[in-house]
Amino acid sequence: MQWLYLGIAVIFEIAVAIAAGKAEGFKNRPWTAATLISGAIGTYFLSKALQTFNVGVGYAIWTSVSGIGITLLAPRCSARSSAGRRRSASSSSSPAWSASSSAASEPPHPTPIHQEGTAHMSNTSSTSGSANSWLMLLLAGAFEVGYALSVGGSDGFTKLWWSLVAVVFFLLTLWALSAALRTIDVSIGYAVWAGIGSVGAALLGPVVFDEHLTVVQGVWLAVIIVGVIWLKLADRMQGSAAAPEVEQPARPEAPVQPVKI
Repeated sequence: MQWLYLGIAVIFEIAVAIAAGKAEGFKNRPWTAATLISGAIGTYFLSKALQTFNVGVGYAIWTSVSGIGITLLAPRCSARSSAGRRRSASSSSSPAWSASSSAASEPPHPTPIHQEGTAHMSNTSSTSGSANSWLMLLLAGAFEVGYALSVGGSDGFTKLWWSLVAVVFFLLTLWALSAALRTIDVSIGYAVWAGIGSVGAALLGPVVFDEHLTVVQGVWLAVIIVGVIWLKLADRMQGSAAAPEVEQPARPEAPVQPVKI
């Protein structure tokens, strides 16, 4: 029965990650509601499964299978939403066709001299935004560790204090994850977030509960840590490769002064 509970929790966890990627840091109310509802249902079934499973093992299985589903489904969902945004943008810009046509007939304006400085400022702000997103993702991972441990300690939400702590960490980790996924790809962000949670739950589970960390579990934890580091480096290389090259504006040549004899 615990495998059935874990499978249901996996389905709702996939929904949580996709909805959190569109909730924009809990600013989009419909997707925020979808994130919280899916997360609450998934948490309930996860707590039922962890009554039998080891907390670290059950959580790792849950997030690993969910990560596969998110990797397969997240690009399709983002592509559909991007297509919808493009259709709405094209429909909203169609009435202004005459204005854009007249604007296109005008001669182009000269390139501003400070274009290079503006582009440098834009690249700097995007880099700082990416760094803030990764810091928010690390914070979400720390909250996820507390969430995993408290859900395991709630014993199917039959223990009051563990259940209250689980609810608090549940809200905190989903809020931080949603804020981080505004600029980080959903599949990469979820893998890092779940990896931090898996490592923390496996390391702290024996400390908080009467569990034991085996050698095989230690090896898989090392694999997860290496995978998280690799994902961070891959995201950085992808961001640097996607950065557009700014064409340097041509500086006007000084006029040639006639030589007086």
